[in-house]
Amino acid sequence: MRALFCALILTSLVSAAQARAAEYQVEISGIEDEKLAELVDAVSVLRARADRPPHSEAGLRRRIAEDRARVEQALRSEGYYQGTYRAEVDRSVEPTKVQVEVAPGPRFRIGQFETRLVEGAPGLLGAEKTKDLPAHGSPARAPDIVDAEARLLAGLAERGHPFAKVIDRKVVVDHATETVNVTLAIDAGSPAVFGRLDLEGLDDVRAAYVRRQVTWKEGEPYDQRKVDGTRRALARTGLFDSVRIGQPASADNVAEQRVPMGITLAESDHRSIGATAEYATDVGPGGSVFWEHRNLFGSAERLNLTAEGSLQRWALRGQFGKPGFPTRDDTFSLTSEVKDERLDAYDSRGASTTVGVTRSFGGGLSGSLGLGAEVTRITDNADTETFFLLSLPGQVAYDTTDAPLDPSRGLRATFGYTPYLDLAGEAGTFHRLRVSIASYFPVIEEKKRLVLAARLSAGSLFGAAVTDIPASARFYAGGGALRGYAYQLAGPLDADKDPVGGKSAIEASLEARIRVTEDFGVVPFIDAGNAYRNTVPNPGGDIRVAAGIGIRYFTSFAPIRADIAFPLNGRSGIDDAFQFYVGIGQAF
Repeated sequence: MRALFCALILTSLVSAAQARAAEYQVEISGIEDEKLAELVDAVSVLRARADRPPHSEAGLRRRIAEDRARVEQALRSEGYYQGTYRAEVDRSVEPTKVQVEVAPGPRFRIGQFETRLVEGAPGLLGAEKTKDLPAHGSPARAPDIVDAEARLLAGLAERGHPFAKVIDRKVVVDHATETVNVTLAIDAGSPAVFGRLDLEGLDDVRAAYVRRQVTWKEGEPYDQRKVDGTRRALARTGLFDSVRIGQPASADNVAEQRVPMGITLAESDHRSIGATAEYATDVGPGGSVFWEHRNLFGSAERLNLTAEGSLQRWALRGQFGKPGFPTRDDTFSLTSEVKDERLDAYDSRGASTTVGVTRSFGGGLSGSLGLGAEVTRITDNADTETFFLLSLPGQVAYDTTDAPLDPSRGLRATFGYTPYLDLAGEAGTFHRLRVSIASYFPVIEEKKRLVLAARLSAGSLFGAAVTDIPASARFYAGGGALRGYAYQLAGPLDADKDPVGGKSAIEASLEARIRVTEDFGVVPFIDAGNAYRNTVPNPGGDIRVAAGIGIRYFTSFAPIRADIAFPLNGRSGIDDAFQFYVGIGQAF
């Protein structure tokens, strides 16, 4: 027993010594191209497993051989067909040093890229697909060749040939001319049409609603674009955790060229409750609670009930939306609200209802038109007046951003115009116009390390005197859109230094969103703007500017924001030294 115990100890000591002997550090040199060097680093097993050394010198030699094969394959995939790999092991240092020298050699270029249809007319490939094939003289990258092949097959699938396939692929590497010649032979297969549609996985969502989202009709020529469009349309409803559209893998299972289609869905939870919270030094704490049902009657009808409040206002709001009404591309909405506000500018209490239709035109473009009615009792400068406003709110929006609460790229623009008719007060008719544009530029795209964000908005009221327009409809400046100045306090003031609102406003913001770690970021920013008594903004005459910095804590749903802003041209006795804001989501 003692002998067995000693043997085990001896074996452990030998294994530990071998492990120490096989520990190494690796250095890779010889590659000047930065992207190629990053690729080699990514595929190198010596680099990836350096913290898990082999147990013997033989294991290290096997690892070097595996590394050589992977690096040389990576070089060929990027067009370097004469690349060499040399590894030297220096055991005179501890840990052992593995010096790898990679010589990529010349980058081979495309000599010719030819396609040949075994069956079908050449026009079936589509000019828009063939024009983007790797051109003569372009780098002979394997991913580009594979992508070109996929685009060709996609072009055929968009033209009624879903079972097209490459039946012969010739890639000839000419070392004398340092070129690569590619020839693809493609069998387009027989033309096909959409067949019967089967749905699986539905529980609370009505099948008729899902079928209305399908962009193809049975008997139509097969078009992969319609399949992809249907998948996107179903995903946008928010009703499903997953959407899978299946079809036979080959034409062998297709009768009479009719492709049976199957949509398999996994429904998500349709009810949710939530809350928000925010704080600003100018208005104090605030927040909201809400309950939402996203499939009220089985066809993606959405009902949202919200209660929000702060030290200055409270509101109860109900919103109902029905997609696909009155047409497939429209969404009908009904919003009702009661609110009470006690602000420095005015006190108001009232109720409003708006019905409208929003239409999506695709590509991020949408438009809406509605009819609104509002009854409000407003006390402004000790005068109390009741307004009964009818309105026709209209808006055109364009949005190509990648995330609603934390965008890192794209453009977001809105143009809104609303005519009002006052049936009770002295305003008569007046018009409200507001334009806003925000753009987002990813300077360092990896994990949104640096994003520049810019916003510009302007508004105008015309058709009535500013004193006749309800105080709640006027323009104000200061607060979340013009940080550093108290809510509504940056614009025109009366003799008591209370805001009176104006007939126009302009606001601009610039932010540098820097992600320092996975969870935290910093955002230096500049805000500028003001409200004006005239219909046309006059920023040259009087504009307020503030600068500040914020921190962001990134969660799975949105960043939590904390900003501090300092007025750069604040007014003595009016503007505070700074303003502090806490909320959810980016500032814009």
